[in-house]
Amino acid sequence: MTSTDKLVILYDNQSTPSELDALLNDCTYSGFPVLDGSSSKLLGYASRYKLRQAIDPLLSSPAESGRLCRFVRSSVLSDSLDFSAVTDKAPMQMRKEMPLHVVVTTFQRLNLRYILFTSNGGFFNGLLTRRDIARFLHEGFEQANALSQVTEDHADWGRF
Repeated sequence: MTSTDKLVILYDNQSTPSELDALLNDCTYSGFPVLDGSSSKLLGYASRYKLRQAIDPLLSSPAESGRLCRFVRSSVLSDSLDFSAVTDKAPMQMRKEMPLHVVVTTFQRLNLRYILFTSNGGFFNGLLTRRDIARFLHEGFEQANALSQVTEDHADWGRF
């Protein structure tokens, strides 16, 4: 699991479109966890593609590119830009205490790209991606590739 100190995190109502554009230009991540700025509770997940679509039309207007972005709808009227359509408000979440075999099985059965980990109260703890799982499985079973190669080389053994 990638912990919060190694992730790029978006905080609700704290970034402008021009800052988000610079972030997308600087890093290659597919998406970003969205947290409440005051409590660090998980609010959702914003994909890179949807962020780019929402930001590009706003960058041509200096007035719009300087306003803050709100990733969740609020009943309070504010001058913030509404980016709630960009945010997946129900991403796959698990408790950080979940056994690893359950996490791996969930990735495999649901064909997920990421899982966000939270603790009691919805506080964000980290993120696990499909690449992390693949790397873990490859490192844990280094001989698996060699075994599959031997099986392919001797596929006709069963005919005797």
